[in-house]
Amino acid sequence: MRMKATARLLRPVPPLALAIGLVLSPPASAQPTAPASAQPGAPAPSSPEAQQDTVVLSPFTVDASRDRGYQAASTLAGTRIRTNLADIGSSISVMTEEFLRDVGATDNESALLYALNTEVGGPRGSFSGGVNVSTQNTNELSLFANPSANTRVRGLTSADNTRNYFLSDIPWDGYTVSRVDLQRGPNAILFGLGSPAGVVNATINQAEFRNRGSASARIDQFGSLRGTLDYNRTFLDKQLAARIGVLHNEQKFRQEPAFSDDKRFAGALRYRPAALNRNDMTFEISGNYERGTIDSNRPRILAPLDQVTAWWAPLSEGGLDRRTFNPLTSRRETDRNQTAFFIPSLGGYRSAALVVEPTTGALGFTTPSRYLARRPDGTIINSVQATGGDGPFPQSNSYSRLGLRRFDEWAAAAGLPFAGFGGYLPDTITDPTTFDFYNRLMDGDNKAEWTDWDVFDVGLTQTFFGDRLGYNLTAFQQRLDGGQWAALGWQNRVMIDVNTHNLDGTPNANVGRAFIEEELRDTNATRVSDRDAWRAQVFGQHDFSRGRSGFFARLLGEHRLTGSISEETQKRDDRRIKGWNLDPQSLSYFTDEAFLEGGGINTAFRHYLSGDLRGRDSASGAGISTMTSTFMNREGGIMPVRYFDNTWIAPASVNPGDFWQSPDPYDTSATRLTQASNPANYRGWTTRDVNMVTFFSPDTVNGMSARDYLTASAQLSKFNVESVTGVWQGYFWNRSIIGTYGYRKDKARSYRFETSHRAGNGRPDTRSADLDPARYNLSNPAGTIVNLETTTRNWSVAAHVNRLLGGADILPVNVSVYYNRGENFSPLAGRIDAFRRPLAPPAGETDEYSALIATKDEKFAFRATRFETRMTNASSTGSIGNMWALEQTLGFTANMMRDFRSGRVAWTSYSSDPAAVARLQNQIAPAWFAFEQEIVAKFPDYVAAWMGPTTPFGTSANGNVSTQAPAGFAYTEDSVSKGWEFEFIANPTPNWRMTVNASRTEAVRDEVPGAAFRSIASFVDQAYMTTDVGLAPVWWHQNTFGGRVIGPYASFRPDWLRLSALNGQTQPEVRKWRANFVTSYDFKSGRLRDVGIGGAYRWEDKSIIGYAPMLRTDGANAINLDAPVYGPTNDAADFWISYRRKLTDRITWRIQLNVYDVFGKNRLIPVSASVDPEGVRALGTITPTSVIPMRASAYTIREGRSWSLTNTLEF
Repeated sequence: MRMKATARLLRPVPPLALAIGLVLSPPASAQPTAPASAQPGAPAPSSPEAQQDTVVLSPFTVDASRDRGYQAASTLAGTRIRTNLADIGSSISVMTEEFLRDVGATDNESALLYALNTEVGGPRGSFSGGVNVSTQNTNELSLFANPSANTRVRGLTSADNTRNYFLSDIPWDGYTVSRVDLQRGPNAILFGLGSPAGVVNATINQAEFRNRGSASARIDQFGSLRGTLDYNRTFLDKQLAARIGVLHNEQKFRQEPAFSDDKRFAGALRYRPAALNRNDMTFEISGNYERGTIDSNRPRILAPLDQVTAWWAPLSEGGLDRRTFNPLTSRRETDRNQTAFFIPSLGGYRSAALVVEPTTGALGFTTPSRYLARRPDGTIINSVQATGGDGPFPQSNSYSRLGLRRFDEWAAAAGLPFAGFGGYLPDTITDPTTFDFYNRLMDGDNKAEWTDWDVFDVGLTQTFFGDRLGYNLTAFQQRLDGGQWAALGWQNRVMIDVNTHNLDGTPNANVGRAFIEEELRDTNATRVSDRDAWRAQVFGQHDFSRGRSGFFARLLGEHRLTGSISEETQKRDDRRIKGWNLDPQSLSYFTDEAFLEGGGINTAFRHYLSGDLRGRDSASGAGISTMTSTFMNREGGIMPVRYFDNTWIAPASVNPGDFWQSPDPYDTSATRLTQASNPANYRGWTTRDVNMVTFFSPDTVNGMSARDYLTASAQLSKFNVESVTGVWQGYFWNRSIIGTYGYRKDKARSYRFETSHRAGNGRPDTRSADLDPARYNLSNPAGTIVNLETTTRNWSVAAHVNRLLGGADILPVNVSVYYNRGENFSPLAGRIDAFRRPLAPPAGETDEYSALIATKDEKFAFRATRFETRMTNASSTGSIGNMWALEQTLGFTANMMRDFRSGRVAWTSYSSDPAAVARLQNQIAPAWFAFEQEIVAKFPDYVAAWMGPTTPFGTSANGNVSTQAPAGFAYTEDSVSKGWEFEFIANPTPNWRMTVNASRTEAVRDEVPGAAFRSIASFVDQAYMTTDVGLAPVWWHQNTFGGRVIGPYASFRPDWLRLSALNGQTQPEVRKWRANFVTSYDFKSGRLRDVGIGGAYRWEDKSIIGYAPMLRTDGANAINLDAPVYGPTNDAADFWISYRRKLTDRITWRIQLNVYDVFGKNRLIPVSASVDPEGVRALGTITPTSVIPMRASAYTIREGRSWSLTNTLEF
């Protein structure tokens, strides 16, 4: 696997040196140049500069020089053959070179802000993309590595990104892009297998037969520095030309120390031998190449979760009333049985946390290990856990560090209305004086993303008979490595330490301090994506009216047939990597397993962010800092760790199973504790040096690199598709009626192989993925192969009314009407349902009705489109974040009930109450085992897929039951987006250009989460919530509350109910209306000559951020689709001013100032909503007619006013 270091130096200078040499060398045909100026719709440039490149374009090419202002003349997006935009029925918008220059756009994040019915993420973006629509958890980790893919079209899903209509993972940049075409909706002619949302295509600059160049430098208020060079040179007049581009972009952001360093070099070559370009014949070979690297620490656009602010609030409002607690003597405050003392807002956190003190770097486990006790020789004392689950510390299940619960956790513990339905969501910090999320990146320097690539395409085109017959052969190749690492990869949440003492009894020096904590998870990633593709196209056209006149000639018109065959192959290597672990020798001090997370304990990393806050009146003004020190010295190494040594040192006369009296007077389980829980029987608290392995450790571990050692799962995949496409386009009756029909047949084959400990094929010695090339390869027979054949069609018709009228045209404007129907499939391979049955690929189809009105001089054009786009069987944007909880509900409970049934645990240990024991033995246990048998009978495929074919589940065997979701399991949904799109483009004068676009969209989902999972989850929920099945103990054998009250199901059920309730809801963050206005004016005379001014206005309607729950007449909870919760409207105004001056005959200087969101301030945009407990309390009795009050819970961070200044030299 190819790997690159995260921090890199600028690539060698030779490309710049080459460019300078080309600039200084004499051109093949030097002529004075001047900026082109033409009316909109003019067929060709007329300036001397443009006349130097009067080579006829091939039908397989579009040229940005033909565009005028914001108006493009033609596109390849409709049929892959250059076609006038006015003749295409599908929805296509083009961002021209002038448009991109005016708004200062250089990539998807900055350009798509102004696009029609399109959303994009980023600091100024209109879409977060990081909110799970079912759990409403905010996690933007997956967005950092490829922010250009964080888009959404028509409220459905992201569009495919392409380079010259080849699918690519590489983000485009304006230094080598002259225009961007947006195809909304599926189009089988372009991609039979692709995103139903459409395509965002970047047209890469070709070499031109003229000598010109430009160099630019841009700065902004955050300290960014962007430099570009674009130079084109002709070596043989109208025959051989080359072009190079260089980018050096050191981008900074408002959030310090966020950055993105983007360095690229591009080259293009074009050859048209004169001998093959004559007698109505053309021949051309062209190619493009780019090499680039992006290193970044992207800003966060989602506010951090808040477990600090409520500490000052009263207990009745989910706070702790500024109280602190000794975790060794505060069991009653967290014990639900002791109702007089129980505090719902106080929770126990059992993860063993590595505390990092920023000033000293000291490490220490704050919770004692719950692993099995050891003899001095290191062997396990098995009898310790056979006594009922007591660990090597007094009731370690309960003695854990304490903390303020999240808002949703408090609501559940307090039993608030709708808490069990998932009506409450975690709060995020909204006060920037508590933590300045606008200007500070919580991660500090402890986050990184990187991407390195090489990409090229080469094409050969030949036409005959004056472009009436031709072919094109094109090959494309991409090699890309990338990855991301973050110390805070799972939850970006800020907490406060309320523990007066550590668990070793010593005073806690950190009490009252804010901290951020991250559980050890596989949230880091690396990826390799290699693409190879080729395409062969042939076309022919015949005009029956050419040289003829009369009725039949006009009726038959002109016809074009295009055929193509193509093949694309993508190979991926995706790996999920843990942030850190101990090396095997260090691990042996704590556990006999190969990872700290083994044995049921999730180890966490903690970093303190403030001083003692107890003297403050509120969290406001706390000024919580970012992570100021480097995570584990970045490369790990030898570090001291304080921990509880669970080596058994008691005399031989002490039996671990003998009764032991707990010194804790509030320990209600004291009657059943044993010597296994007596800390005096162990070596106890001590400090030891360990070797910490991190993502960046340079040393090998067990013969592996550190990253391989930390790799939890890895997946190899290969996707190959062979396509045959045929397109007919006919122009009838003086080109007044234009029909298009496309037929496409795709034959796809996908292969997928995954290795991980969870999948059962990892390395047992390290619990990591098995990356041995002998097994980790694309030929492993254990991989999953899916073959797919699809047939898709596109057809459209356009009618130009004025041409139909002919000489009787009395209309004051030109009018055209259109209909388009498109369809495609998404090539998602390896997906299975809950019964491990292959899922059919997602399908998309669209119907569009349009009308175009344009003035006779083509200066003004307005198009309106009514669309309906449908997606079926798509991977759902909703999911169950707590799927582990369902796995534990079935697996853990099954094992505990087998402990009782087999006698491994005595029935009497369940409770000191004989009636409770009898109920467990005679009611609960029979109900549970009958429940198992019914699952096996009703859902045998589920049991085989999630538990394995030899599981004892549902049988009389008492072996271990293990449950986990099978690899490839996916939630699915259908969705429909309906609405209107409006686009107005005008060039009123040669120096004034404008565009206005607006859309009305309603995107609704259905069939969530797929029939298979819905059937099993509904069955489990009904049994668990209404029968004795839900009273079975889980997590510990003495759980007399039952799993329905205390257990993992309490975490699964809200997620499940929220996921089920998505049916009928709109897609998240969809705004019914949105509009953009952009205009620019260049002064050509007078005192302001050569000055340009312009502006833009972007407006977004209110968005639905959630729905209120309701009480049904049968007493059950449900989602009230008639009670949506709205976020506010948003708008932004941009302004720019430019000045252009000719310095010499060959050099023109241009300077442009762009100010974005001129009147805006930094602000929070709500993206999810939660039940308002104060409003519910004010309601009193809740009835089916009650409208439940709601409030915003999670927010995205929207950047306020900013500016950039660009200097450009054109030569």
